[in-house]
Amino acid sequence: MLVLSLIGYAFWEQIFSGFGADGKILVFVGDYMRPMFVGMPVLATAIVGGSVLRSRGIIAPPEIIFGVGGVINAVLDYAFIFGKLGMPALGISGVAYGTVISWVIMLFGVFVYLKKTGSLGAISLKWNKIKELFSMEIPDVVTQLVGPVTLVFITFLFGREDEMAVAAYGVVGRIETLFLIGIMAISTALTPFIAQNYGAKKVDRIDEAIDFG
Repeated sequence: MLVLSLIGYAFWEQIFSGFGADGKILVFVGDYMRPMFVGMPVLATAIVGGSVLRSRGIIAPPEIIFGVGGVINAVLDYAFIFGKLGMPALGISGVAYGTVISWVIMLFGVFVYLKKTGSLGAISLKWNKIKELFSMEIPDVVTQLVGPVTLVFITFLFGREDEMAVAAYGVVGRIETLFLIGIMAISTALTPFIAQNYGAKKVDRIDEAIDFG
């Protein structure tokens, strides 16, 4: 994620120009994406830490941490966009700064709980397990890439029309996410549960969990 973020930060202008952004819109994209690229490794690390906790049967704390992070994100976005609560008015870049700060807070919360529960050792990985890990993870990563890659392609198609088409699609996407949030939550909860039971060779529990989901 660090490598991808560095590439994105260095070549954001070329990347989004390729999607059809230009002029004032490209300036807005830069204001938003530069801080986001800096913060993405922080988010990735927090997500991995949360997954480690869940895989060890510690379910509620990471959900609470990420939920609180979401609320902090909303408050900071409002404060940074409009210059409220003593914050400077940063406009669209304020959304990015508020989001990245909330990611840092989430990572801190996850790290504290990893330390508190002695789960940091679960992150250690022996070299002889790397091959086995990748053999299991590559299909999962490819599956999870289908959605984002499709989204990028659709955004590219809308970008060839005009920025209002991209904006409208973005708004609809947020509404769709709200409708699908229950399904997404079940999917997120099932992933570490299935991984844990796969490692324990309890396939019957995996089948039962999928049916329940």
